[in-house]
Amino acid sequence: SSPRLGIDAAGDATVIWLELGFISTDIEAARYDAVSGTWSTPMRIDRSGDERQPVLAVSAGGTAMAAWLEVSGSGTFVDVRAASYR
Repeated sequence: SSPRLGIDAAGDATVIWLELGFISTDIEAARYDAVSGTWSTPMRIDRSGDERQPVLAVSAGGTAMAAWLEVSGSGTFVDVRAASYR
């Protein structure tokens, strides 16, 4: 759920979304290659915990930056996490 999509100047796309699990929620990502017309295999980009509210920005050159909130197991603490990939 909560998919976020960004497209670079070459037409390549990056998408991130929440993968809802029984115990926690993870952040998944995949890339679309405009030349081949194919999507990459989705991969988990968060470390651990329960993630919320993902956002995504993609530069014209194709660098993607994702950020989200990570809630601690007790629900007491919330950290801001980020991942960059190309």
